[in-house]
Order: sequence, then C-alpha cells, then structure tokens
Amino acid sequence: MLLTGWIFDLYPKPRGMTLWLTERNQKRHRLIDSFSPTFYVFGPPNGLRRLGQALAKGPALNCRLTERMDLWEHTLLVVLEITVARPTEYFSWTRWVHRFDGTLRLYNSDLMLAAVYCWEKKIFPLALVEADVEGEVVRALECQDNEWSLDYQLPPFEIMQIRAVGVERITPS
Repeated sequence: MLLTGWIFDLYPKPRGMTLWLTERNQKRHRLIDSFSPTFYVFGPPNGLRRLGQALAKGPALNCRLTERMDLWEHTLLVVLEITVARPTEYFSWTRWVHRFDGTLRLYNSDLMLAAVYCWEKKIFPLALVEADVEGEVVRALECQDNEWSLDYQLPPFEIMQIRAVGVERITPS
C-alpha cells in the first residue's frame, strides 16, 4: 500500500525506527522502518582486533574493518565499523566500547539517531514522503519535498488547547 504524508515524529525502537506519518486528511500511521545505526572506532590494529573479538560475543552486532576519511585531518583511516541491529541499544554499545578501551577514538557515536536516520534515508523532519508499506512495515520511503524549497506544502496541523481544571484541589506536599 502506498501512503503519502508528512513525517511528524521519529524515534528508535528495538526493531528499527518508528515514524509517524500524517496524511492530508489528518489520518495518522505509526510505521516501523528497518534501521541499524553504525559507529566507527579508530586505534592501533591490536586494539581494534581485541575490541572486535570482544564484540563478536555480543548479540545483534555486526563488526568489520573498513576505511573512512577523517574529515578534520584529511587522512584515510582503517576503522572498525560497528553496526547495531537494535537502535535502542546503540548508545549502550558506544559507552561499552569507550569503557572497554578509553584510548580508542569513536566516530559518529554521539549523533542523534533520528537525524542519522534522516540523513541515510535522504529525508528531513516534516518532509512530504511517499511510503510503500506492508501492514506497519516500511518497504520503501521516498521524499517528495525539497529541503531548499521556499514554497512548500504545510502538513495539516491541528491546534491543541490545554485547560487546567481542578488545580485548586491539588495540595502541595
């Protein structure tokens, strides 16, 4: 089924990224898209080898050596790429790696997962997208907006009003 709407919210769940899509008629859909965030670790070869062996025992991780460009130093580095299958465990694993060996340098370990998801999918918050879904699972996601556009369609926002009633009955402790 194809859905067209605006991405209203994103947050990690164990199975991937949850995204809320709001259609033009204000119908909302909670969808799950597969997403496995990655971070990188640089250090001496024996340190990366020890880390890779320790992480091989961990569930839901995929590790491999690869090369990445250090943007600040303009050098190609051999790094250990660590992909976390369950996004909700991402920051636990980055902290674990830092505690395992504090001399290793971590890359992309402190980025917000919703932003990383957007970068990877080439979308942005409140973007109009077309989603090919099966049940609640996203099979494909395509951005229908241009982030540089000055004239774009607005999502169908609603105004919520909150009125505090009965506050006089609350006694401070």
